[in-house]
Amino acid sequence: MRTSDVFGWVVAVTLQPLCLALMMTSLQGNATVRSAGFNRQVAVRVQIRCFNAALDLYRRDVGSAPAAAEGLQALRTDPGVAGWSGPYLDSDIPKDPWGRPYIYRILPDGSCDVVSLGADNKPGGDGANTDVSSRTASFPIGKTQASYLRPVVFSVAALGFFGYPFLPYLLTRLNPTITKPPPSSWPSDQSRSHR
Repeated sequence: MRTSDVFGWVVAVTLQPLCLALMMTSLQGNATVRSAGFNRQVAVRVQIRCFNAALDLYRRDVGSAPAAAEGLQALRTDPGVAGWSGPYLDSDIPKDPWGRPYIYRILPDGSCDVVSLGADNKPGGDGANTDVSSRTASFPIGKTQASYLRPVVFSVAALGFFGYPFLPYLLTRLNPTITKPPPSSWPSDQSRSHR
């Protein structure tokens, strides 16, 4: 058996099942990615990031964050402070995705924080119950990147699985030194019949 035949057999035995396993794994969806709770978590993070951008503009114009008594309404209506040149939001202050008003508070260091307590409306929690604030409004890495990574993994695995029949042709095109043995080295039909 030639080395190239062994190589082809090893690739067939290892590459195709591996590609098939990757394709099947990438097709399995993570239930939390598609759940309504996760979608609401994404929505609340987007809203809080919009509030943060509007609060930055307010701070730039006025010199400080709105007072706790003014809250987020200071982004829509003039609270009577010097330098206000809003409104800083195009529409009224929305409720969080669970239908509750956002919590606006001033922290001890003088910065402001916008908070949603999640689905359970209690501090703490996991999953859809996770609290989201201005300090934690960045997107969770694992779930959002996983949703973009699945189609890529599936495509590469499918290419490897279904492209295997074309591998010998591709290898000979990429490396011209890999060639078929000359026809003279093959036994002729007559020599086979004499065996």
